[in-house]
Amino acid sequence: MNREDICYLNDRSNYVPLKNFGTALAPVLRTDPIAYSIYKDIDSLFDEGSMARSFGPASKSSQCYMAEHCSKNWDGACELLSRNNDTTKPNLGLVNSPSFQQNAPGTMSIGDYLVLNSATRRFCNFDTCSITEEIYNPNDPTSPMIKKIGANGARPCMPVCKVPENPDNDILLNKVLNQPQKYLDLLINMYYHCRNDKTIQPDTRIAQIFKLFEAYFARQK
Repeated sequence: MNREDICYLNDRSNYVPLKNFGTALAPVLRTDPIAYSIYKDIDSLFDEGSMARSFGPASKSSQCYMAEHCSKNWDGACELLSRNNDTTKPNLGLVNSPSFQQNAPGTMSIGDYLVLNSATRRFCNFDTCSITEEIYNPNDPTSPMIKKIGANGARPCMPVCKVPENPDNDILLNKVLNQPQKYLDLLINMYYHCRNDKTIQPDTRIAQIFKLFEAYFARQK
């Protein structure tokens, strides 16, 4: 009897050739970039194998992906990741520009990075910058692409950031304004490009921040 003729008893009446039985169980890799990006524990080593170190909240691919995702739709996954209070890791998703400086070690968390990187991608124009794409998980051809933003050759990346419409109703801007001391680069960029914008109502939170900047810079003259 050949191995291919061996049969497997299924429900005591139907026989399936053993050579075909395994095809239905063949694993198919599917990357869930949100899940890969918001958690990092021992289970991920079993899910992702040797590539596990490439993912997780502290990785560049995950920080870039979640910043792009959350800039478009601040959902439950974004809210969960924004509460990650690990301050031991650098901001690898930061736009590579003289306008945005890396924070001092220990002063901002992975959750803070998500707010900053998402807000930058939401409120800023990158016409002077280079945007490159690469696959999130190179082991999975169906994996989404991530975007990296930086200098365009010898020309530095100089984003132009502006206040959105109805700023008091923008959840991402409000997260920035809840801790403005952590996001001064972004807010000052907005100030320089929107300080003469008469459509910004004076009683909005962002207008109050602009008044503080105006008073501060006036004393520096």
